[in-house]
Amino acid sequence: GIKFERNNLIKAIESYEQIFRSVKIRDLNGGMGFNNGLFFYILLSHFAPKNILESGIWKGYSTYLIDNATFDKTKIFCFDINLSNRQFRSEKANYFEKDLTSVTEVDFSTIDFALFDDHVSIYDRLKFCLENKIEIAVVDDDVALTQVHSDGWPSIPTASMIYNYDKIPKKFDWSWNGMQANADITGLKVDDICKFYKYIPFPELQKFTGYKDVSYTSLILKR
Repeated sequence: GIKFERNNLIKAIESYEQIFRSVKIRDLNGGMGFNNGLFFYILLSHFAPKNILESGIWKGYSTYLIDNATFDKTKIFCFDINLSNRQFRSEKANYFEKDLTSVTEVDFSTIDFALFDDHVSIYDRLKFCLENKIEIAVVDDDVALTQVHSDGWPSIPTASMIYNYDKIPKKFDWSWNGMQANADITGLKVDDICKFYKYIPFPELQKFTGYKDVSYTSLILKR
């Protein structure tokens, strides 16, 4: 449902290739890989947001993509409860070593693009987006219920679970690296999220790029 201009799209793909090869981060494991980074960069280039919320920084690869895809005056508000792993720091960014819900000095109603890669309930994050009228969000680690064990402890409930809420069990458990875990997502009110936003999972690209698809990422876009 997004109309891209072909020449601009090709230009963004070529630009991303160069940006990816120039990154100084030593190891991208644990973060957004080549394929999802490509779609993320294309979306940033297309929507040209002015104020961006990023929750979950890790080593800073997604911040690096935001920095390269946006205008000089773009503002990035970066949140992570632990910034010690950061290897890239953007001059456009304000960094907060805390959860975004504990910050009062940012006017979140000015945010026009959000990235959530923080292992916090996407249900809570999308409720936050609704409250602040944030129209575009990208969510990483968007595993389906049957894929939870592959991630260990993802952002339960994920966007996949929200948009399939009537079709899935509300209580479930799984095993990961010898540890047992369980979740109960009974009683969620998902209708307001589903009515306001459409859900667009990123397609898999490994057969086109040769790079492994390392995580499930989705776009949440105002209808």
